[in-house]
Amino acid sequence: MTASTPSPPTADGEPTDPVGEGDPATDGDTVLVHYVGCLDDGTVFDSSRTRGEPLTFTIGAGSVIPGFDAGVRGLRPGGKRTTRIEADQAYGRRNEELLVKVPLESCPDGLKAGDVLLLGPPPAGQERFIGAAGCFWGVELAFQRHPGVTATKVGYTGGHVERPVYESVGTSGHAEAVAADYDPAVTSYSALVDLFFERLGASATTLNKAGGDEGPQYRSALYVDGPAQRATAEAAVAAASARLGTKVVTEVTDAVPFWLAEEVHQKYLEKRGQSAATGETETIRCYG
Repeated sequence: MTASTPSPPTADGEPTDPVGEGDPATDGDTVLVHYVGCLDDGTVFDSSRTRGEPLTFTIGAGSVIPGFDAGVRGLRPGGKRTTRIEADQAYGRRNEELLVKVPLESCPDGLKAGDVLLLGPPPAGQERFIGAAGCFWGVELAFQRHPGVTATKVGYTGGHVERPVYESVGTSGHAEAVAADYDPAVTSYSALVDLFFERLGASATTLNKAGGDEGPQYRSALYVDGPAQRATAEAAVAAASARLGTKVVTEVTDAVPFWLAEEVHQKYLEKRGQSAATGETETIRCYG
């Protein structure tokens, strides 16, 4: 199944190639889709073409935004469609109440609008876990809910350029990652690694893939600080390989600069109504 959203995305959503072999796609079907996402001015903000591999997902399973599900329904294999996805069927409308204002005197010298910042050290008496397990929205919410975690941030790490942005991580070498500060009197690095592998599941055995997300930015990795974290992480990888009966491809590597993701991505699912309460067990939905 191939879908395409060329610039500008202003068509009415009807298939441009509705006649083709095979049944039209519907809920429950797993499809492979190539797409190009554009803003109204024609700016491309995301594309599977830059990654080389189509997006794989099951229609109606909640793994993509509702507008994407709707855009693919009814297409036959090889079909194409141009569709406009409104904010309510995508990532939600802009909410001024979610903006955070920081006094200028609290910002680093020379900071300009649009600059990307590095994550600073954890507060005194706390420690930090950093891991990459696919799209960082759901991973962050899982760590927010864990007892003893005091703060979380999402960002980009493990790449070869400075100041990466969301649109560049497919080619910059970075992984989408979560940094979780925690109180070692309440929880441990080992417990957070266990949560990491619980969230990752069988995707730990697939290279550059986690759930329906594919590409090097979605690889699984543990970024360790010191020999104690490395030993725990490597033991967990070995245990997961034994448990799953096949090799786990999760990287264990030294922590490197962690660039904070754009504010829109921080606590994304909590902002859209999913509970981040400690101990919450409600199923995490990847798109709000």
